[in-house]
Amino acid sequence: MSMRPGPKAKNHIFTAFKVSLAVGLFYWLFQSGRLQLDELSRTFANWEWLLLAQVFFLGTQVLNGLRWKLLLRAQSIEYPLSSTVSLTLVGWFFNQVAFGSTGGDIYKAYAVARGCPTNPGGGIVSVLVDRAFGLLALFVLIIAAGILNFDFLRANPELRYLFLLSIGVAVALPIAAWLYFSGAVRRSRLIKVVFSRLSRYRLAGQLHEAIDAYRSYPKILWSSAVMSVAMQLLIVAMNVCLARTLLNDFDWLPFLLIVPAAHLAMAVPINPPGALGTAEALYAYLFELAGITLGGLIALLQRITFIAWSLVGAAIFVSRKHWSAVDLRYSANAEKAG
Repeated sequence: MSMRPGPKAKNHIFTAFKVSLAVGLFYWLFQSGRLQLDELSRTFANWEWLLLAQVFFLGTQVLNGLRWKLLLRAQSIEYPLSSTVSLTLVGWFFNQVAFGSTGGDIYKAYAVARGCPTNPGGGIVSVLVDRAFGLLALFVLIIAAGILNFDFLRANPELRYLFLLSIGVAVALPIAAWLYFSGAVRRSRLIKVVFSRLSRYRLAGQLHEAIDAYRSYPKILWSSAVMSVAMQLLIVAMNVCLARTLLNDFDWLPFLLIVPAAHLAMAVPINPPGALGTAEALYAYLFELAGITLGGLIALLQRITFIAWSLVGAAIFVSRKHWSAVDLRYSANAEKAG
């Protein structure tokens, strides 16, 4: 008899690990004095900055919904902006409470695949590409911020390694995309054999066709890239506002490097839901490098913001559990193809 744990047991073990990680990190933060809740009283005197932070975060959700709408359009799937923004907020709710940092993507992929049964591969790929643009924007912003904060970067080897990694990824991903979409590469005998074998598997073939669809929409890809960077800048601006509720005088320039670096680590699937504990620990550690001792509290205010907006997503989810074809309008291209 095999003594290996089954899938359910593995899930329970992994969940227990995530919970233990979150509890352990919060214990360290409190014991080390890096999370002093009494300092939060300062936010009441600077509530206008807290309000402005909410505006910036809402901007990220609207831009995310718009980016996803365009990526869906390239798949001949047409959602109204109100639906993509609503689904984005529902996805944000799942990011905070379930599945870890990828919970929102899993929900969005499920919802759009269910709403568009004739093209589930296109819906799933749109979510994956949406995620890829978000991660690529983090790497690009880290590179730009590293140049602007060169002395700070040089003084901290940990960030210097991340800077070099970001350069590698930012160069490798566009090259990989170019190779994938290149007509010259596709004409090679080896690639033809690979693609022909993939087409034998229904799901793999659908995903390949869905990815291939973006070759015809370079403007959508460029627009998505620009919006992705804008979204990350809004996240940085939100964090600057949250810091302003706690501090009157600080240098905001390191935020351009620290916030994307922390969010990149928070995006790793091994994190607890909402990067609970890991976000606060990362902020406390990274902001100390810049001489800011309240990084853990900045992360805590960010978490309160995230939870508040996830409740909006939860309300949308409860009020409209089924995103059916009523919410989905096929584009003219899809109608012709049908």
